Amino acid sequence: MEPDVQLYMLLVAAASAFVAALRVAEDQLLRARRDMARSPVAAAWRQLGERSGVAVYVVPAWPDAPPTLVFLAAPQARVRVARRGPLERAGDVGDAGFDERVRVTGPELELRALLDAPTRAALLRLVEAGGEVNDGRVAIGWPAGEPLGLTHPRVELLIEVLRRLEAKGDPLQRLEHTAVEDPRHGVQVACLQLLLRSARSRGLAAAERLAVAGRGVARHAALRVLGRADLWLLLARDPHEPVTARAEALLQLMGLPPEEVDAALAEALRGPEALQAAVFAALAGPPGERWRATLASMAHATWVERHPRCEAWRSPQLGGALARAFGAWARPDDDEVLLTLGFVDGEVGAAAAEALARVGTARVLSRLPERGPLGEARAAILGRHTGPGAGAVSLAGVGEGGRLSLPDPRAGGLEASERVADRRPEG
Repeated sequence: MEPDVQLYMLLVAAASAFVAALRVAEDQLLRARRDMARSPVAAAWRQLGERSGVAVYVVPAWPDAPPTLVFLAAPQARVRVARRGPLERAGDVGDAGFDERVRVTGPELELRALLDAPTRAALLRLVEAGGEVNDGRVAIGWPAGEPLGLTHPRVELLIEVLRRLEAKGDPLQRLEHTAVEDPRHGVQVACLQLLLRSARSRGLAAAERLAVAGRGVARHAALRVLGRADLWLLLARDPHEPVTARAEALLQLMGLPPEEVDAALAEALRGPEALQAAVFAALAGPPGERWRATLASMAHATWVERHPRCEAWRSPQLGGALARAFGAWARPDDDEVLLTLGFVDGEVGAAAAEALARVGTARVLSRLPERGPLGEARAAILGRHTGPGAGAVSLAGVGEGGRLSLPDPRAGGLEASERVADRRPEG
């Protein structure tokens, strides 16, 4: 017989023997499962399932081996849950601790309606114990050497998971509850966004509840959806919210009546530094025009009078913010105060120089240096007062005493003249 033929016949024989062995093993496993189904243990498990309202199956891993997996079926649940691999990207449920360790897949509405805080906690315990969920079938490995007891903590965990997978009720209602009540802000935001896409009226109702009673980023998300200035005002005045959240709320109050905006800003000026900085940032915008005189008085008291009560406003955090707000609405008659601020280091001096370039008058020219930000402001002031018919400023020669000669005010000039000090070094 040819060698190739012999090899072929050997391979066929080996394959036949392997198939026969598989059939024997399958028969043994089926007999073991039948025996298990008729055993007192299985009867006890069935009774447990009936008492728990779930379906229970005990499956041996191999003939003559003790049961190693317990399945409880919830076939209507279309979700899959397993431990997340080390190289897998974290999920987006919104709960960082859960997302990093658990992988969940399934229809988004069903998943988010299902994954409230207690369910996430149960599923996290399940996967950490080696269990998983596959389209509603919950499986868990049984510890080696431990008896298959009906009161084992793993059994209680399996039953808890299954009951949560079989959660009844309107999924939109459960989603709304999670959006409003969940302790994880990321989960609340994700559920609110899905609710707004799926049933906008219910989403808006949930957003209003969050805007009044929520916290953190979830409350901010709800406020942005609603766009109601009165609710931003509640947040700005809420002492239990972080300063950063209240500060952002202050910047969203532009739609309120002026008296309500001003009351909120005045109240915030008695708060922490970060909140006061937010007030000044807001006053650099439209509300600041109503506060122009107040800002001027604050700047004068802070840097000209250097009043002790204004010490905090001279801090690096608040000083620049106040100077920018004051400078945004400064007028020509504020240029003396701006000049003082212009010689302060940092953001205060920079903000004052910008404002001087815009509103400074000839009366401060003699005290402005020719270089740096204040030099640029000086050049801008000169530029505004030069040109045909614009009220030009002419600098006479040194022999004429260095006077600034301003034209007739009726031609658009300024009613002032300044003598430029002779700054030549002595000696």
